Amino acid sequence: MDRQERHDIKHDKFVDQVNTYYDDVKKNSQKVVVGVVGVLAVVAIGIAIWGWGARQEKAAQKLLAEAIETFDAQVGAEAVADPNRQGPAFKTDEERIAAAEPKMKDVVAKYSGSDAAQVANLYLAQIEVSKGQSDAAIKMYEEFVKKNSGSLLAGGAQMSIYQLRMATDPKAVIADLEKASMDSKSLLPKETVLAMLAEAYEKSGDKAKSLDIYRRIATEFPQSAYAADAQAKMNRG
Repeated sequence: MDRQERHDIKHDKFVDQVNTYYDDVKKNSQKVVVGVVGVLAVVAIGIAIWGWGARQEKAAQKLLAEAIETFDAQVGAEAVADPNRQGPAFKTDEERIAAAEPKMKDVVAKYSGSDAAQVANLYLAQIEVSKGQSDAAIKMYEEFVKKNSGSLLAGGAQMSIYQLRMATDPKAVIADLEKASMDSKSLLPKETVLAMLAEAYEKSGDKAKSLDIYRRIATEFPQSAYAADAQAKMNRG
């Protein structure tokens, strides 16, 4: 199998993943992510469809595709030694990241302002998280939200910001989540905001307040994927 054929297969699989993500977001009742890693992965996958849009230069698409292929490469000694593997492989995650990061930066440098560059920036944000640089990642997501507030996927970036902040200091994010829960123009569905708010209260030690919000979720959004988790939390008290 030649490189172009491998690329085409990877592209088709990639688009399928993106379409699934879009379906989940549009329903507004799906629990899209669980935890910071899940959030970042979903945002990266979801936003990346922009890189395949007809508006983009073919060169930018090609460069981004190569960078994504490196980022998604297999890891481990067995993968490296496998003569039948498709695409690149690295012995460690550190080597994979070290190879992917400059490629993503190359997309940004050569196609600044393009959709492809924005996709690359979001992958770079995920790389920053993997290196323990949450503050840098948050700034990247905030920049995306600022430039793309009208985008359906800006909500995913905003979710990443909340989750990363919560992981560092759950009390510090409560006020913003309370405000978002009452904002009819919030980038995120109300049940998603409430679920994060309940989690923030729980992690900050206010169990009573957390249970109150879980009751709201179970009552106001009984058909959402968050309802089952909320009910389980209530049952445990």
